[in-house]
Amino acid sequence: MTYTAAAGEFTSRPIAPPGVVALQRALVWLVGASGAIVFIEPSPYEIVTLASAAVFIATGLRLRLVFLPLLLLLFLVNLGYTLSAIPLLDDSKIANWIATSWYMAFTAMFLAMVISEDAEARLDMLRRGLVMGGAIAVALPAFTYVRLRGRNLAGLAVTLPDRKTLTPRLVAGSAIFDRHPTTRTIGTMILIAAAYMALVPATADTVMADILDTVGDGPTATLMASTALLLVPLTLLGTFSPIAVSLLTRSAGEAGRVAGLVYGVSTIGNVVGTLVTTFALIPTIGSRAITYYFAVALAGCAGILFIPFDKKAS
Repeated sequence: MTYTAAAGEFTSRPIAPPGVVALQRALVWLVGASGAIVFIEPSPYEIVTLASAAVFIATGLRLRLVFLPLLLLLFLVNLGYTLSAIPLLDDSKIANWIATSWYMAFTAMFLAMVISEDAEARLDMLRRGLVMGGAIAVALPAFTYVRLRGRNLAGLAVTLPDRKTLTPRLVAGSAIFDRHPTTRTIGTMILIAAAYMALVPATADTVMADILDTVGDGPTATLMASTALLLVPLTLLGTFSPIAVSLLTRSAGEAGRVAGLVYGVSTIGNVVGTLVTTFALIPTIGSRAITYYFAVALAGCAGILFIPFDKKAS
């Protein structure tokens, strides 16, 4: 492994032989696709990530000076977790949580280092892999439902007559932005998510009651209810970050920096949103009102994206 602490611009030019470059890009795609399957231990994602790390280390992986702050922060936060949990490490759940946190820190550094080279192609492969992972995540609940209902794979043809077009439709959805790379495209997707979210509070009781009557209480019912109520809006909103990276990237050399900035802001928003929602909003206004307000906020954000601030970019 070339552990060179090198500063400077990220490069979109492959620096390895063509065969190695193809293997590295394929592994990036596989990491994204395997991320949908994490409900078994060890998960395919963990195995693929470790195998990919071994290959990248063997074929050349550089630690740039720009990553040192990230490395230090990840180390310190996980060190804090570990020290705080020392009195509780006898609990296997806590020990597993600590181990998982260290592993996630490792994967964060690994992916950051990977994207810093051959950035444009690897980001594209990662996006394609995540789309396939989304297709897998959508198909698995339907397959599980059919199996739990005592049917074989042939029954899937009755339950899901369009099963052959499921994955192509998801992939086609991700290609919409490639065909129409404008802020209006993402604005439309956010607006659809907002409209769906606005319907959730009014329909949640009915949907959950129907599911409970059909499959009874338990993990399957929870999974099906979550899928019915949240899959569409969360899938649409999940496309925002990669599309934002595409919109903000002006050259291949800045792709890694832009991706890091976008996902960094997203992470901060996730942390703040989780804390504020849990400790302030839910106790004061309740989850239904939060959902309505969130839908209105999304609609407002979508409206802003339709404003032609830059006529050339619209």
